[in-house]
Amino acid sequence: MQQQAIDTTNEKSKPKVDPSKPTTVVSIRLHNGTQVKLELNTDHRVSDIAKYIESIAPVTGSYKLLAGFPPKPLEDFSATIEAAKLCKSAITQKI
Repeated sequence: MQQQAIDTTNEKSKPKVDPSKPTTVVSIRLHNGTQVKLELNTDHRVSDIAKYIESIAPVTGSYKLLAGFPPKPLEDFSATIEAAKLCKSAITQKI
């Protein structure tokens, strides 16, 4: 499994937040231990988080996103942040 450089300054890859809609912040721990916070609308999708992580912390091969306690893999990437119960949550990228 090859790790590539992490670029947490990549603002272009962040999902666009609409301030007129409900928002939340999720904390993301990347595969190398770096933590980032991401502001999202509650109607953004889990796939938006995955795309952001892939753009700032790319890995060669597969990885999992875990959330909750005990941590469980996120599997429905089409679910909204609200439906996936990810509001104010912590997500971990595991390779």
